[in-house]
Amino acid sequence: MSDWIAMADNWPAIGEWVLAANAKSDWPCVASNRLVKGDGVHGREVGLFYWDSGDEFDDVTHWQPMPKMPSKDGRMST
Repeated sequence: MSDWIAMADNWPAIGEWVLAANAKSDWPCVASNRLVKGDGVHGREVGLFYWDSGDEFDDVTHWQPMPKMPSKDGRMST
């Protein structure tokens, strides 16, 4: 696995699925997420970026690329 990357240092590519973490919370959480551009719908302003899951932007403090998925037979892909 990769090291965690601080959002303050570098953002993931827009639309790329990543593991996103909230290190500020009393209950740390890691989930798959991606940044998307605001589309003017549901309060998402055009020109701003949002987490697809609906998390508050500042709630995600760190991220890392998604690990490789296992193959269909349950073994790790190479």
